[in-house]
Amino acid sequence: MGYRLLLAENTVQAANVIANTVTETAFVSALPVWQNLDGVSNVAIPGSNAGRMIKLKCFGYISSLVTTPGTLTLKLKWGATIIGQTAAIQLPAAAMVNNAWELDAFILIVEAWTSGRIACQGTGWMDMGLNSGAAAMLPFAMLNVGTVKTGQVVVNTTLAASITLTAQFSIANAANSITLSQMIAEEVS
Repeated sequence: MGYRLLLAENTVQAANVIANTVTETAFVSALPVWQNLDGVSNVAIPGSNAGRMIKLKCFGYISSLVTTPGTLTLKLKWGATIIGQTAAIQLPAAAMVNNAWELDAFILIVEAWTSGRIACQGTGWMDMGLNSGAAAMLPFAMLNVGTVKTGQVVVNTTLAASITLTAQFSIANAANSITLSQMIAEEVS
């Protein structure tokens, strides 16, 4: 198995912090994706990206309101299309302050073209910490949201797009914040 680094973003830009909002918000770090173009005359080539896989790792920090922090939902998007989404993650009643979180996801281009199909699945965790010094992990899953062929999402892969990660809290409070500090994307071959 080989890997090719596509993106390594490890600087915390101002827009990589999402806080005090119930609006779904994208982190500024994004991965531009391939188009089905021949690279010379920019003529579309049917199926040229089928079978390509991206391994995406995201790391950061999360803080939450004490007692009633609400929930957090994470989504991966290909352009404007949601390709993977967590269920609403119930944040712990004990406040989290700059606790670690991680998301590992795989994105597979099953079929490429104007009605291309994308499969996406991932897992992640948040360190609830609970101020005891001992890690208490809160696991979560990111699942396909599609309805075609076992959950694959239909995406036009002939158009320029980026893969982005979004976050949405259910309660707006200055204590509820999530920071994306590192985003690493590799093509798996």
